[in-house]
Amino acid sequence: MRTAKLEPSLFENHYEIITHPPRISRLLREIHEDRAMVTLIPDEGEQAFSTAILEDSEGSGSGLFMLDEFVPREGNDSIMPNTRIWLLGQLKGVKFAFESEILESGSENGIPFHRARLPKAIRYEQRRTSYRVNVALGIKASVRLGSPEAVNPLAGQLRDLSVGGVSAILPALIRQGIQPGTVVPQCEVELPGEGTIVADTEIRHVRASADNSNTQVGLAFRNLTADAQRQVQRSVSYLEREQLRKQFDND
Repeated sequence: MRTAKLEPSLFENHYEIITHPPRISRLLREIHEDRAMVTLIPDEGEQAFSTAILEDSEGSGSGLFMLDEFVPREGNDSIMPNTRIWLLGQLKGVKFAFESEILESGSENGIPFHRARLPKAIRYEQRRTSYRVNVALGIKASVRLGSPEAVNPLAGQLRDLSVGGVSAILPALIRQGIQPGTVVPQCEVELPGEGTIVADTEIRHVRASADNSNTQVGLAFRNLTADAQRQVQRSVSYLEREQLRKQFDND
């Protein structure tokens, strides 16, 4: 087993990389026993699916583990054998992520199931924290403070994203009223992989850079609609998948 510090853009935290097969099997069994929901993202796909890890009657020595049916159900037919997948979730509040591969699919009493390859490594969070994913510099996504009809809205670059809010890098602020506690209605946020949402926000922090060339502004979403929440979550999953892909490719 080896331990590595991942870049902060993954989960803003330290992860342990578990590679010892018995410990991997034990962790998968704990995920099953906890009945934890798992997000599955096909490597070449855009849509995320929900599933769960099933009890493996074949045992860990088989090199396989079982996945429950995918929701939405069309994933059971569209995700074919030999498809590379990412599996993400939480075990008692602690995040995990790993790569696997669908080997075969079947059904029992009309309920689909899938066999997947036992992962070679699982990234497992060492401390519990709220999830926030950074946006890589190469991904251009804008944040506009003010309604789309505003003549001169403040605009900048999305820095990080969570279901609770965003952080943006803006030009050095020269206007009054941009301070913690200020409510900013109709803030326009471009979500990587998902398009744009317009949401009411509240400024939580304002920090100028050391050379005063720009300002980092933290914004909390207010009364986000259910549809917008799902868009944000899908965008977070998209960013997470891209970062995981880079991390595994560099290992």
